[in-house]
Amino acid sequence: MILARTFSISLAMALVGCAAEVSVDVDGDADGLLGSEEADLGTDPDLADSDGDGSNDGEELAANTNPLDGAEYPYKGGWAIDSCKSEIKGEGLAEGDVSEDFSLGDQFGQNVHLYSFCDRVVYLVFAAFW
Repeated sequence: MILARTFSISLAMALVGCAAEVSVDVDGDADGLLGSEEADLGTDPDLADSDGDGSNDGEELAANTNPLDGAEYPYKGGWAIDSCKSEIKGEGLAEGDVSEDFSLGDQFGQNVHLYSFCDRVVYLVFAAFW
């Protein structure tokens, strides 16, 4: 009889403990970002692709693109985008100057921006056939 009372008291204490509120940070939209990360970024925790550009928010962050800018997304060709792209400022067109950013179409039909390759040597070939 004493054993039964001890068990029922322990069970009641366990049930009371289960009623406590537990906060768990989850990735509700399966985009690779936890709810707290989405809150910090300002992205929608209920949408995997907050800006509607076809790439989920986690992929965009990993590719150094802005998950809130629909015009900025990872390149289909797999071209790596460097994180220093926003630190560059165009200077002019004289020899030795940093060019303004511009984009050209790649073989996948996407516009690829010069500043995406800020830590690399970029070799451009312009040709005309008459």
